[in-house]
Amino acid sequence: LTENLVDSSSSVDLQSEVTAAVAIMANKESVREHLHETREGRVFPNLVSVATNSENLNVQYNCASIIGQLLVTGIEAETIEPNVPGLLCYLERLLNSGDVNSIQIALWTLLLLAKYDNFQRVYCSSALPQKVEGLLWANIPANIQDMARSVMNKYTTS
Repeated sequence: LTENLVDSSSSVDLQSEVTAAVAIMANKESVREHLHETREGRVFPNLVSVATNSENLNVQYNCASIIGQLLVTGIEAETIEPNVPGLLCYLERLLNSGDVNSIQIALWTLLLLAKYDNFQRVYCSSALPQKVEGLLWANIPANIQDMARSVMNKYTTS
């Protein structure tokens, strides 16, 4: 499964199915640990690459879910730094998607990334803070607006 997970040349249908399956399994700590160790820790950057390069919202969403699960268990700041441009790219796409589930997972990921100084510095100078702020007035559920507010507070106070 993980071979197909990190293979950006796989078909979109296969990427969608594999990322969905791994996203569900990544709720288990043992799976997250396995993903951290697979391919000498290269799963995280490969997931960012797949999420960034895929035009398929399901693949982006599923990758974001797996990335979030990996962030929950912790990733070295040195691994985050080279992937910041890709993270910003796919998070912006998810925020722009209009899909409340995608927006929610993007906000959750932003909350998890707030602990990384190297991400915070770039986030603050990107287009994402304005997009997150715009969610406060969007026609979306109140819980997602609350998450947007939490993201704004997290990056303002950190």
